[in-house]
Amino acid sequence: MSTSSNPIDSSSVRRASRGPTKNFKGHTERVWAVAYFPDNRHIASASEDKTVIIWDVESGRQDGQPLLHDSSIQWIAISPNGRRIASGTKEDGVVVWDVLTREVVHEIKGGIHRLVYSPDGRWIATAPMGGERAVRMWDVDAGKPGRAPLKCDSEVYCVAFSPDGSQIAAGFEDGSFRVIDILTGESVVGPVRGHTSSVLSNVYSPDGRLLVTASWDRSIRVWDSKTGIEIGKPMLGHKNVVECISITADGRRIASGGMDKTVRVWDLETRLQIGDPFGAVDYVFCVAFSPNGRYVISNGAHDGAVYVWDTELLGIQGPVIFEGHNGWVTAVAYFPNSRRITTASDDKTVIIWEVKSGRQDGQPLGHDFPVWQIAISADGKRIVCAMGEAGMIIWDALTRESIVGPIKGHKYSVNSVVYSLDGRLLVTASDDQSIRVWDSNTGVEVGKPMLGHNNVVESISITADGQRIASGGGDKTVRVWDFETRLQVGDSFEEESWVRSVAFSPDGRYVISGGVNGTCLWDTESLAIQPLAVSIFIRLQYCF
Repeated sequence: MSTSSNPIDSSSVRRASRGPTKNFKGHTERVWAVAYFPDNRHIASASEDKTVIIWDVESGRQDGQPLLHDSSIQWIAISPNGRRIASGTKEDGVVVWDVLTREVVHEIKGGIHRLVYSPDGRWIATAPMGGERAVRMWDVDAGKPGRAPLKCDSEVYCVAFSPDGSQIAAGFEDGSFRVIDILTGESVVGPVRGHTSSVLSNVYSPDGRLLVTASWDRSIRVWDSKTGIEIGKPMLGHKNVVECISITADGRRIASGGMDKTVRVWDLETRLQIGDPFGAVDYVFCVAFSPNGRYVISNGAHDGAVYVWDTELLGIQGPVIFEGHNGWVTAVAYFPNSRRITTASDDKTVIIWEVKSGRQDGQPLGHDFPVWQIAISADGKRIVCAMGEAGMIIWDALTRESIVGPIKGHKYSVNSVVYSLDGRLLVTASDDQSIRVWDSNTGVEVGKPMLGHNNVVESISITADGQRIASGGGDKTVRVWDFETRLQVGDSFEEESWVRSVAFSPDGRYVISGGVNGTCLWDTESLAIQPLAVSIFIRLQYCF
């Protein structure tokens, strides 16, 4: 256990990446490709589980039956009018589906590296597998080759149509790219070399002037699509291969994903990364901007999840992480001035931190036992620390001296502790099924305990005027108590599961409770009624 009084080095204060806004779950294996529909209300995902799923973005639910294949699906493309989906595999080729009926329209044989729809929806371009150095063009209505293959010098890894549909940019295994005229089959730009390894993804700017490429060499580069001259500096930041890129409809931002397990957003004009990266939990093989440019979708973990990231969060710094404890952090609390916080740990210490700098403020408060709960008085001068069955100690926050305690009276562990508004009293809840009140200056118990729970009391909260206490616990009830008389007010609120947490609204009328089955809001003015609202689990992201 460390009890050093030296502040932590600023290098240990770091930023954490944010989680996805939504998480779509339905695939049973890794997702390889994602795409937005033009209506901005649906997305499609393709998976190793041999299915393509169409999702309703708002609800997070599957829209209709999945599209079933005979092998793992690596690529999908949606027609500009949103009526068809082309899905491609390395083994079997391409299947074109009718979105409304979910029926197969055409099948194109032969494994592929990549596929893309032309802007007018008439053509599908594919990069064939098997070492064939060409781009193939398919007539969507006929389901047959519509033009001769566009010959190339190296194996094709990615393709993109120019916005006017007259040219195709192809990225190659050898790190180069070409721009090819579709009518003549002639190369009009390139081969252009700049990347030091394979080009894995490419996109045109909406006006067709720029071509953006991503590579195995970890860089993203921007080129003049007419001359092949690189424009500006590359976008650098990925720590591993950049697998995929997407561009907003206004051409201002680029999204990228890669094998460093991050999704990054870039300003195309400055080439600078916007905010911190979004941290994924697996290699990112596919990204796509929503038509309105606000959201980025990507594959999630290898369990088949699809992530939706909100780019409006990029203007907000990630949370500061304070590192100094040598064990689990068990409790946290803000000081009233909002400039300091305190943390408790099973390493037997309580540390006070400066919020702005992230540094420790003075020496840790050392204990003989792990500290599980803390509370700070309203004036910020005192901290009470609860050590399970070992009692409580009250500390002077300025001098770091123990001034009261250890305070003992509960038979078992203290699970929750709060100060009264004036700081004179402490209220505690325990595994012994009781709620007790203590004089904070002497540690002497005041009055009789509040009894009524038939199991562990997990959490308590006090109203702003100090007149009522709310409690919740293992007996699946929320109870309200009169602080002066110590008597329960009205009947208990009955929940369906163990109550882990309770909190009063600022006006003292409502109690919100959280448990295994979700969150409930209770109106204390009518203690016999059912909960006003019940939600699903509250999380940092939506799970469907």
